[in-house]
Amino acid sequence: MALHVSLPKELELRVRAHVESGLYGSASEVIREALRLFEAYHSVQQSSLAALKADIEQGMPDVKAAHVVAMDMAATKAQGRALKKVLVKPDALKMKYREALIQAVQEVVIGLLKPEKELVEIVASKMVNGKDLEAFTHMLALALSQLHEGNIALYRLRRTQYLAWALVVLPKVC
Repeated sequence: MALHVSLPKELELRVRAHVESGLYGSASEVIREALRLFEAYHSVQQSSLAALKADIEQGMPDVKAAHVVAMDMAATKAQGRALKKVLVKPDALKMKYREALIQAVQEVVIGLLKPEKELVEIVASKMVNGKDLEAFTHMLALALSQLHEGNIALYRLRRTQYLAWALVVLPKVC
């Protein structure tokens, strides 16, 4: 069946560009693909609408039984603002050197190195230089002193790596 369609100049140029790109052999192929995509999009829209209607239908008995209360947006906003005040602000230095800190902790643990001051300074100087070195060194020393089985995933360490390091490096408690 032959069907002739008029397109605005902008769409005609886009169809021609797709053909010239070599992705399609003809303008008809572009239009057929566009129609297939439109039908797929329409199908997804219909499915989403049907799911939304089903959700509404499922919730209506709760509304009729008065199990639903009106949402107080002012109270919700106030709760959010209060929560924002108590949340800790992210440490800019920690964010900047997050990957370097992970690599430094891995180097110490996987290398079975003792986290002594001089060694921590050497490892830190490999990762960071300049004005942030002192702060990064402190951050690394703190991370190593607080390292335990519960937080090793933060540093992408396996339990066996940590346990080997702990066995060799950490003081034994009798």
